[in-house]
Amino acid sequence: MKHTHRSSVFACLALAILSTVALAQDQDSKPLSDAEIAADLRLPYITLPELPAWRDFIRPTEAEASYSSVDWIPTFADGLRASAEQNKPLLFWAMNGHPLGCT
Repeated sequence: MKHTHRSSVFACLALAILSTVALAQDQDSKPLSDAEIAADLRLPYITLPELPAWRDFIRPTEAEASYSSVDWIPTFADGLRASAEQNKPLLFWAMNGHPLGCT
């Protein structure tokens, strides 16, 4: 499964929520239900019949995932060679760190 921006955001959000819930519960207290946790965090409580709609919303659309169909060239040198051979411009994409700023 390929991770995209939107699914990564939801994964980070889910981890943050679970961490918050774990910290909020006392050792001696009764465990909270899913509905109580959602209400406490002011989140909508998602029922089982609603899950397919949320899944479809979270999954990237075909247009959003179109980057995966690009024949990416792994090294700059290979890209320069291919660019010269095909007489096409070269797009050099570089970044530092996690794309969501989670580093």
